[in-house]
Amino acid sequence: MSEEWYLYDGDEQSGPLSIAQLRLKIERHPSPGLLEVWHSGMTGRQTVADCPEIFAPPPLPEGGHVDPPSDQTVGKTGQIDPARRRGNFVMRYWRGEFSLGVSYWVFGFLGGIAVAAIVLVIRVVTDAQAGYDPKPLFFTTALTLACVCAYTVWQLVGVWRSAGHNAAARRLAGKRAPWARIAQALTLLGVIRLVVDLARASLPQLHEFYAMAFQDDPAIPAYSIRVMRDGREAEIAGGIKFGLAESFERILQASPNLHVVHLTSLGGRVREAEKLNRLFGARHLITYVPTYCYSACTIAFAAGQERILAQNARLRFHGPAFPGISKRELEQGIAEQKTFFRLVDINSEFIDKALATPNKDLWKPGIDELLRAHVITGVSDGTRFAASGFGGSPTKQSVSDSLAAGLPTFRALRERYPEDFDAIAEAFFQSVEAGQSSSEAARASSLKWAPILARLQPQADDDVVIDLGNVLIDEYGALNEKRATVCYEHVWGKISGVDAAVMLPKPIRDRENAIEERVVKTARDRPAADPKTVDALWRKVGQQLKASGATADDLAIFAKRDLSPEQQARYCTMLIKLLGTIVALPADEAAPLMRKMITAR
Repeated sequence: MSEEWYLYDGDEQSGPLSIAQLRLKIERHPSPGLLEVWHSGMTGRQTVADCPEIFAPPPLPEGGHVDPPSDQTVGKTGQIDPARRRGNFVMRYWRGEFSLGVSYWVFGFLGGIAVAAIVLVIRVVTDAQAGYDPKPLFFTTALTLACVCAYTVWQLVGVWRSAGHNAAARRLAGKRAPWARIAQALTLLGVIRLVVDLARASLPQLHEFYAMAFQDDPAIPAYSIRVMRDGREAEIAGGIKFGLAESFERILQASPNLHVVHLTSLGGRVREAEKLNRLFGARHLITYVPTYCYSACTIAFAAGQERILAQNARLRFHGPAFPGISKRELEQGIAEQKTFFRLVDINSEFIDKALATPNKDLWKPGIDELLRAHVITGVSDGTRFAASGFGGSPTKQSVSDSLAAGLPTFRALRERYPEDFDAIAEAFFQSVEAGQSSSEAARASSLKWAPILARLQPQADDDVVIDLGNVLIDEYGALNEKRATVCYEHVWGKISGVDAAVMLPKPIRDRENAIEERVVKTARDRPAADPKTVDALWRKVGQQLKASGATADDLAIFAKRDLSPEQQARYCTMLIKLLGTIVALPADEAAPLMRKMITAR
């Protein structure tokens, strides 16, 4: 063949070329199937594949033969074997050698199915072998992410290159290439979507699993477990994180008589809470919250055969959350959580409201609502279970901090009278160490607090001691209505303040606590009142009482002891009238009389 040849590779034209030069350029081109050639005797451009004469063997020399060509350069047909030079379908697709339709639809559809199957197999295998374990979860997520990213990049590059080749061929033929441009636009959208998905879901999840697996889940507090009362009770305190259920299971194995578990937690991992729930349920444990149980902690709490809440303790609820979780996965997680609450017949409307609360918020139902919904089966008065809520390994410091944090009065006492506070904290701590109940620990500290309070009350400011008189009026009245003997015994210190306080309405207890805090804050050494002035004031009060109908016998009852029940009721009634008369006086007259009353208690 003596024609002069021309070659077009989609970007530029070469020629005129001899047949040998043409062959050399074709052989060196990475995608020879996309090249177009022509010579003067042709009616138009043709692809290399449509021009087999280019690679036809030259005529044999006269009377001789040529050595057969190497099978590395030609195929059985005498033409170059494209498969030898182009590699397998993975590389051919990567270079964009397949048609746009095949690249976009066939590889896109079948490749997507293949990757989904691989991901499913990875997850099924790891879940079956490890269950809920952060390390396998991390490696599963990382491997899945690697497979998806590798396939997506491979597909996007292949489609982009195939679309480019398609556009070049159609341009050479003088045609437009709308589908190629649409495919490239969709490819760009695919790149954007991949980046968004990585930033919004995949990478946050991978980071979370890494923190759980290799950093001890630093966002969640450490947990601790304390065994109390010779192995009959145990407290779980701190965050609910991976490993807690396994640790508690070992405690159960070592403590066959354990039947109560105390929970003090702000929450943590839902899956670990579910493991605790199954563990508690299998052992028919009683669950008890001494102070607070939030979020995932409530799932573990729900397993209790009895579910007890301390009087001032709190249960708080909200829905689950996890970085990068999809809406469908979130709904599935909520549905799974609901089953744990329904197992103990908790009201469905309550469950729906609890888990519909956004994760960033907390729903705070009251005790009455918790009882109606069967979330709790009872409220503890502090006498049944060991004192807890100070952490898994309470120290005197942690108990002291808890007392100061729980009562503003003790916080003020710690600041102004640290030695007095330490005596109270030591008594409370010893009770906690001995496994005594909350009531017993409070009673032990109350025995230390009562004489301190009695010493400080007369030293408080005038307005404080007068307000104290008003609180005592309401306090004695409430106790007298319940049982007169309780009021009388409380006045004379024959029952502890703790026992009497249990019988008082909460508003009165709150007022009393507020007054005690003011007493501590304002107490100071004060000069004694003039006895003559005080005597004159007592005569004034006596006259007012008689004017209101009090008899001499009524007033004489204050000097008597060992009264009968009827007399005790009369005593408290007259004491309330006496206090009322005193606090109604001008402040400069009421204050010294109240100090005398306080001192005489």
